[in-house]
Amino acid sequence: MEVDLNTLKKEDLAFAVPFKLTARHDDYIHAVVTFFTVDFSKCHKKIGFSTAPESPYTHWKQTVFYLNDYATIRKVCQNFSLHFRVGEIVSFPPFSL
Repeated sequence: MEVDLNTLKKEDLAFAVPFKLTARHDDYIHAVVTFFTVDFSKCHKKIGFSTAPESPYTHWKQTVFYLNDYATIRKVCQNFSLHFRVGEIVSFPPFSL
């Protein structure tokens, strides 16, 4: 998912994204960990960073979403489909877009 901060509207912050996990072995899923990558492309010199596991360390962290109940995944099935949804965004202090 890509977000342009120059054109972002509050209603854009509620979204749903389907995705698939591929099993390397039979196991249990207790949580899903997400990361983000940022590119500041409108600067005179393009800069950015990522919280991806293979990226250099930053003070920004990955986010863990714990499941209410565990799920099982099997290598034989290969893919496990999930739907990630973000609802209403609340910020403190409130901000306006």
